[in-house]
Amino acid sequence: MDNRGLSFMPLRRPFRVVCLVPSWTETLFDLGLTEEEIVGRTDYCIHPMDRVDRIERVGGPKDPDIQKIFRLEPDLIITDLKLPKMHGLDMLEELNKQGYRIPTIVMTFHGSEETAVQAFRLGVRDYIQKPFEIKEVLACVERVLVESRLRREQEKLHRRLATTNRRLGQKVA
Repeated sequence: MDNRGLSFMPLRRPFRVVCLVPSWTETLFDLGLTEEEIVGRTDYCIHPMDRVDRIERVGGPKDPDIQKIFRLEPDLIITDLKLPKMHGLDMLEELNKQGYRIPTIVMTFHGSEETAVQAFRLGVRDYIQKPFEIKEVLACVERVLVESRLRREQEKLHRRLATTNRRLGQKVA
């Protein structure tokens, strides 16, 4: 149960999250995530003060440093559509242009069906309109993190299989 009396299901660990939504960085801490799991935050994520200082800053919510986010190797990015200097969809487009495929959840008050469709076309894993239930977001985060973990395991197995096939091919030849 969190400090607001809400119960939630625990997330499977370990994982790495970059949160570009200041209010959600604090909520993630309230839900039991640690500084090792929340690996990136915006300059505006200032609560809880005693914990956020240990988390890498990735720019402001409107101008996130995409290269820095990528270097943090997150399993998940949580963002809003309305970022101060950049629209959330623009950030997704920039990630795609640079070849990054980081699972992303978009939260917004300012959404529309058209925006949701555009977000999904850009590869967003989930699109949540505010107001929302904490349980809904937790289920979404859990689903995206499991998906991300499975995708990484699959990629690792494909690389191992390719290496093994190459070695076998060399022995046979």
